[in-house]
Amino acid sequence: MWPTTALQSHAVHRPALDSACMIQLQADARSGAKLREIVIRVGQDAVRFLRIDGGAGQGALRALLCIEAHAVPVLRQELQRRLPDSTWHHAPQRARRRHAD
Repeated sequence: MWPTTALQSHAVHRPALDSACMIQLQADARSGAKLREIVIRVGQDAVRFLRIDGGAGQGALRALLCIEAHAVPVLRQELQRRLPDSTWHHAPQRARRRHAD
């Protein structure tokens, strides 16, 4: 059954998936709190989600970030400045489709 017009007017607006970027980050395991702080402070409302996983025994952590495209350059610059050993990669299309909802 299709939602009524009344239900549609109360629906939450979600920007198109094209306006968001999936980013894979890697940093030193001791930088987890700093990484989270930078992403949330700089990305603010543009951050859709951030998942940080500790690298078991590897001394590194991995993070998956979904952020609005307009905030990417500023966040990338800030991460490079404050966490110079971190790496930044755009996630493959497969991950973008999986996390679209």
